Amino acid sequence: MKFVVVALSACCLSAPALARCNTIISAFRPAQNDSVTWTSQTDHGRCNYAFKPGRVRTSREFTGSSVVRAPRHGVIKQINVARFRYHATKGYKGEDSYSFRVCANTPAGSGCSTINVSMTVL
Repeated sequence: MKFVVVALSACCLSAPALARCNTIISAFRPAQNDSVTWTSQTDHGRCNYAFKPGRVRTSREFTGSSVVRAPRHGVIKQINVARFRYHATKGYKGEDSYSFRVCANTPAGSGCSTINVSMTVL
């Protein structure tokens, strides 16, 4: 059984040519207590990550989350159990990285996954 959780990157939906954050994600499976790496790129120094419950057959209930490793060139803020926001230090351009942990109950069991993010601030 494959569990995929989609991360939605923040962007200005009313003006797509303006600032945005793009993220290449890979599936994570909380019940397997796995670790994955995502690649993000932002041209405005901000990026939002939101985790959504799956369809009925692959549904999951998020039970907890936390920041595991803070970025060196900005901050990662936990908004709620299923949302995080990265904000680069004003004027910073370059590479950054951070990690957060997301826990969930799924049909396959319960557990937590660590998501490592490799960020490029343009």
